[in-house]
Amino acid sequence: MDINQERKIIRETLEMLLKHQPSYGNAKYEPVFDSEHDRYQILLTGWTDLKRSFSIVAQIDIRDGLIWLQQDNTDMILADYLIEAGIPRERIVLGFQAPYKRGLHGFGTGEMK
Repeated sequence: MDINQERKIIRETLEMLLKHQPSYGNAKYEPVFDSEHDRYQILLTGWTDLKRSFSIVAQIDIRDGLIWLQQDNTDMILADYLIEAGIPRERIVLGFQAPYKRGLHGFGTGEMK
């Protein structure tokens, strides 16, 4: 699989979130896709009553030939979608987990070999 295919899979995976906008307040999901630096985010922005909402819901990076799942604040388990789309489990690094835990379930560790 080449990097353009991986970019497409990442974008399509994250775009699924955009179909499920928050059901509360004036908050919405917004994509931030940077193909030049291979950083893909979904942000939550807006207002709920008088409180500002701004957070990174999901972030996936391509770094050193690996897919880094940096943030997954969803109930979808984004790693499963990436695997189903054809990205091998060992090429996905769960960057939000401590380094000593990353390889315990067959995911990549992020260490250069």
